[in-house]
Amino acid sequence: MSEVDELRLHERVECAICGGPLAHCRREAVDSHEPMTVGIEFAVVVCPICELGHTTPYPDPDQLGLLYDESKLVEGVDMNARDFDAIRGNWIDRVKDHVARRNMSSRILRSLPHPPRSAVDFGAGNGRYASQLARACGSKLDVTAVDYQPDRPRALSDSVTYSPVSEFLSTDGAYDLIILRHVLEHAPEPVALLSSLAERLSSDGVIYVEIPNMDSGLAKLTGRRWTGYYVPRHLFHFNSRSFALAMENAGLRGEIRGCELPIMGNQLAELLGASEYGPAYQILGAALYPVQRAVEMVARSSGCLMSLCRLR
Repeated sequence: MSEVDELRLHERVECAICGGPLAHCRREAVDSHEPMTVGIEFAVVVCPICELGHTTPYPDPDQLGLLYDESKLVEGVDMNARDFDAIRGNWIDRVKDHVARRNMSSRILRSLPHPPRSAVDFGAGNGRYASQLARACGSKLDVTAVDYQPDRPRALSDSVTYSPVSEFLSTDGAYDLIILRHVLEHAPEPVALLSSLAERLSSDGVIYVEIPNMDSGLAKLTGRRWTGYYVPRHLFHFNSRSFALAMENAGLRGEIRGCELPIMGNQLAELLGASEYGPAYQILGAALYPVQRAVEMVARSSGCLMSLCRLR
């Protein structure tokens, strides 16, 4: 039996944040971004109370690992390009490294009350941000990368400690900074994840959360083919209202602001039905980034939402 046949899917019945029933809520058909689920009809069900979007059907939480297997990159089947984004050390990677350091400086480090001494990149993926955080702060910062895979990412800097999620959540720790970039939408229980990470903050620590914005201008323009839906890997779809309630239920507080992540390359690949997201789309995406910004300005929105969350 193949992995596709083994993937168990379930229908949503209640909201993951407010607990409201979803049986008669608005459903919007969306296109699957996962080769393993081609032919399956997915929808986003929006809770009328908190406005959280729910992917339905959704994969069994115990089987989510089937969707994230970095070994597929080694085999030459780039099914994880948008999650692992294999680091090959070329000029594109150098540009991305620079952007990662700049974003960390402008969005995170400058907003902290004092320089952090310990940091966690939760859901580190290919390890780019953890590596660049360690590079930016040097030996003054102890950085740990955490992800669901048992083995450390191949490109992760030697100065960064790696811990699988199961090990990280089974130990105690107090961290000044926890980075949660584009992870919350993948989590089977987003409020529980935020709560668990909040327990690992120092008294004045910060969780930096960044997520796609379901109310973005690009989402409204591209409809069911918006790359931010990314079903079934994105289990939930947030706007500012549902994001705020998730933080509140997790015992956190923070101002929600808009930010941008260049996604036009991904979006073009999706609209054109490309099977792989290669360098050509990355270059086109960078060139069309001003167009993305213009769309969001006209819509008075943003492609992503971010918050520096602190304990209430």
